[in-house]
Amino acid sequence: MKMNKLFYLKPAQDNTQTLPLGNGHIGAMLYSGVKEDIYALNDDTLWSGYPKDTDNPLSSAYLEKIRQLTNQGKYLDAQKTAERWMYGSWGQSYLPTGNLRVTLDHDGYDSYKRILSLDNAVHTVEYINNGVNYFREAFISYPDDIMCIRYTANGASLSMNIAVDSKLKNTVKVLDGMLILEGQAPGDCVPEYMQAKEKVRYNNTAALQGMRYEILVYVLTDTGTVSSGDGSLAVSDAHTVQIYISVNTSFKSFDTHPYLEGADCHKKCSLTMKRAVKKSFEALKRRHIKDYRGLFCRLELDLGKGFDGEPSDKRLYEFKNRPDDLSLYSLMYQYGRYLLISSSRPGTQPANLQGIWNEQLPAPWSCNYTTNINVQMNYWGALGANLAECCMPLNEMIGQLAQNWQKTAKTHYGADGFCVHHNTDLWRMTSPVGSWGGGTTRYAYFPLAGAWLTRHLYEYYMYTLDRKFLDEYAYGLIKMSAAFCDSMLVEDGEKLIFSPAASPENMFVVDGQKCAMSKYSAMYQSIVIDAFNIFLQCSEILDRDTEYADYIRERLKNVQFLEIGSSGQILEWDRQFTESDPHHRHLSQLYALYPAKMIDSKELADACRRSLELRGDEGTGWSCVWKMCLWACLNDGNRALSLLDRLMTPVITDQINFKGGGTYPNLLNAHPPFQIDGSLGLVAGINEMLARFENGAIILLPALADKWKNGSVRGLKVDGGYTVDLKWTEGVLKYAYIHSLSGDIPKVIYNGAEYKNAVIA
Repeated sequence: MKMNKLFYLKPAQDNTQTLPLGNGHIGAMLYSGVKEDIYALNDDTLWSGYPKDTDNPLSSAYLEKIRQLTNQGKYLDAQKTAERWMYGSWGQSYLPTGNLRVTLDHDGYDSYKRILSLDNAVHTVEYINNGVNYFREAFISYPDDIMCIRYTANGASLSMNIAVDSKLKNTVKVLDGMLILEGQAPGDCVPEYMQAKEKVRYNNTAALQGMRYEILVYVLTDTGTVSSGDGSLAVSDAHTVQIYISVNTSFKSFDTHPYLEGADCHKKCSLTMKRAVKKSFEALKRRHIKDYRGLFCRLELDLGKGFDGEPSDKRLYEFKNRPDDLSLYSLMYQYGRYLLISSSRPGTQPANLQGIWNEQLPAPWSCNYTTNINVQMNYWGALGANLAECCMPLNEMIGQLAQNWQKTAKTHYGADGFCVHHNTDLWRMTSPVGSWGGGTTRYAYFPLAGAWLTRHLYEYYMYTLDRKFLDEYAYGLIKMSAAFCDSMLVEDGEKLIFSPAASPENMFVVDGQKCAMSKYSAMYQSIVIDAFNIFLQCSEILDRDTEYADYIRERLKNVQFLEIGSSGQILEWDRQFTESDPHHRHLSQLYALYPAKMIDSKELADACRRSLELRGDEGTGWSCVWKMCLWACLNDGNRALSLLDRLMTPVITDQINFKGGGTYPNLLNAHPPFQIDGSLGLVAGINEMLARFENGAIILLPALADKWKNGSVRGLKVDGGYTVDLKWTEGVLKYAYIHSLSGDIPKVIYNGAEYKNAVIA
């Protein structure tokens, strides 16, 4: 089997070159220096703030007025009213935990190589200094919830200093031979895009304090000595040095105050450490690899040969001029799977804007859960890539959000069901942000994020056929989603519209000014129809709520769907406005094409294609991925691949840029700055190019790019409970094996006709 790995011939100079390790809970970015070795640590529950009610009780009183203003074409007045009365403050921020710093007694190197094995989730460093071969390896175990690092030197002794630090309030001490950093998170963290003198805010009042956290470091050597210094540990004359790191916070749950009622993070760290160090390093490593490979090795992908023997950064830099490096595509795909396994496991938090890897304070966009595309994109490819377990943190978050959503729906809109807006955080905030500022409607007003998220619950069932999950967990949330959509519909002639509406995060021009508030929009209408369809299908599967289903079915007949503009495009809003940015990064008006897959006519498919052509290919990294998925759903594999090629443009700067997306030397996606969504989302794009379930049939190689003329995939999932293995040569399908979870025999389509040669079991 081909080895999947990233490797480099020099240490990381900045965070665009570091390599990630993670177990869903603990994350680390490795710089892998020689004189100083830095491990930038994260804990998935370390956030600012605490649970609080952020709903705006004034909001619902102005809803009807805003509807009337949009109905009268007074869009700017509607927007100003909403921004004054309907929004609220900001959410909280994901925080950097701290740094483990290992300072060694030597500098300089020959034959340096650092490797991240995607097959084993183990990071290694090897180099020569003065004739001595130095070797390091590191991993973060999910079953033992511990980070393990081992330093060895061939024929020489090791001396080093080990210290920890943090950008947050902290104290460091040595107790019982262990290095302990005890920290305090701020009670509030203002987003970096807000104007504020003090963005990281601590408060001495107990009810306003943030959570506590701890980093616990234990060092074990075979020979030599370990002594404590001024808040650090010193190792002398050892042949092998093993470092174990436990990280925990006082977080208990999204609705529990982490300071007043928080968990004992020192006790959690101590118990974890005590259990882990009873095992040998090798035993921990074997247990880690077995657990990880149980997920990663389910799927193999071969898209052609390439320059696997060359450093990953060189491959990226030369990719544009060396298009025959085909194996780089499959490496990026498997890297996306690796990143999801490393940042989203059962019992952890979902992957946020940066997965679990954030070194900045404050973080870009608070490194939170942005639910108008980004968190959804994180999970688009998970089920198809045979990683259903990695979806569980998102599924759990949706249920937690629902406990707040119902109150927000009632308070803000006087509506049934539930809603969440474009941001949420560890505390499952559901109200609209906006900070009472002008021009915020374009992102703050998005009450349909909840309905979009419940699509993920439905997809989880469709891939896994887990009826218990649907019946006992997902169905109630899906029904509430439909109820909210129904409560917000109003009559517009003979049609029903969700009003007022926006189209994240785009704006149009009216009376010479930018505006986002409209009477209705393509995205809002599409989400409503999607939510209704999903509820109706689930009601039928479970034979529940038949009378309510009949009511929703009648309502669905009158819901306004997509309209086509003068240039043959999908209209984004209720009329053909002049767009303030015709090449905007969001593709909200094409939600019905992907991810909802509701386009069932050539006329609408052509309009979607025209919309993509008008929008253009430029954009942030995640925007390229969305366009890739959209083109794949239009069965244009070459155009889809061109977007993936654009995503693989080398980027060095980590400064915010809304036009220049690409990939960093460590092969992580660049918005810029770093965001995980593009790296995870490209997995979905490739899935859609290789196989999908559509109109009751499995479609094989629906958007195979000409460039991928020879290849194979094993373990690819499509909804309906099917697993697909394929092999093709010179662009022609040679082999198809399909495993049916339910035992049903599906219809199989290849190249527009029924494929009779598939082996189905």
